[in-house]
Amino acid sequence: MAQLLGWSRTGDAYHPCQPSPDGRGLATAIRSALAKAGVPPDAITYLNANATGSPLADAAEAAAITHVFDPASTRNHQPPSGGSANEVVGLPTGIPLANPPSNGSAHQTGKDGRGGPAVSSTKGLHGHALEASGLVEFVVTVQALREGKLPVNAGFLDVDPACAVDLILDAPRPATSAYGITVNSAFGGANTALVVRAG
Repeated sequence: MAQLLGWSRTGDAYHPCQPSPDGRGLATAIRSALAKAGVPPDAITYLNANATGSPLADAAEAAAITHVFDPASTRNHQPPSGGSANEVVGLPTGIPLANPPSNGSAHQTGKDGRGGPAVSSTKGLHGHALEASGLVEFVVTVQALREGKLPVNAGFLDVDPACAVDLILDAPRPATSAYGITVNSAFGGANTALVVRAG
């Protein structure tokens, strides 16, 4: 059994091909999907990331994830300077471009000390399915939660300091709750977040 509890779609309209560096559009989508689902951020223990391997897009996605799920790590940082990224829409000021490790949050921290949900992207396994990516990754997220086994980041080579999230690396992790979220971003600043419960 699985339920789609909440969803949201936003557009940050920052650039034709690049997301807003501070991740504001995706962060707004995640927050809105959680609100529609009536699920607090701490209930989400797995996030299936868009993570196409593009440095700009991955860093923006990591910023959004950290801002929503580990806000303590963003509290004492200055907002990004220059360009329209300073014009943070719908979010508090002070969102960093890069996300340092957490100093603690309400969320359980991962093995590397970072807060927030365990994160992996399944594109390394099935490839980029373009418009079908959201559906494929939704099904994978549901199945991972149902089986209680969260997938690793296939093809992972090295840590990007601009993407300081709790990555699932060496082996699948056990799912610690029935709640997960899958996110996707596309050209033009389009962002989608789906909150699921499976069991």
